[in-house]
Amino acid sequence: MQDFRLLDIEEIQGLFRFYKLVKNSICQFDDFESLINNEGTYATELNRAKAIMEDFANKLSLPITKLRPLTQDRNEKFKEYEIKTENLRVYFFILPGRGDIVVLGGKKTKQKKDIKIFRKIKNEYLKFLNLKK
Repeated sequence: MQDFRLLDIEEIQGLFRFYKLVKNSICQFDDFESLINNEGTYATELNRAKAIMEDFANKLSLPITKLRPLTQDRNEKFKEYEIKTENLRVYFFILPGRGDIVVLGGKKTKQKKDIKIFRKIKNEYLKFLNLKK
C-alpha cells in the first residue's frame, strides 16, 4: 500500500503554503535539492525557483517564462504548474483547500520524462486521498 504525507516548505512564506509530497518515505523534491546542491552547478537557479514559488504564494503576477501552466483543461480541478529557470524545473499542483503541492524538480533536459513522473505521482496521491480528477 502506498503511503503519502505532506511536509511544509517552511522557507516559502506567503498567503498560500507550499508542501513537499512524500511518497513511501521518499521526497522527490528533497532528492532533487540534494542533487543540485551537491553538484553546485545550479544552486543559484534552485534559489531562484524558490523565489518564484514565494512570489506565486504571495499572488504576484508571473510571466510564462517563470511560471507555466501545464493544465490545458480549464475545468481541471487540480491545476498543474511548472516553475522555470534557465536549466531547472519544479512541478507542482494545487489541491484546493490544502495548499500548493510540490511533487518534484528536474533539469530542463529531462522535462518530458519528469512531467510523466510528476503526473503519475500526482494521480497516485489523488487516488490515495480518494479524490477524482
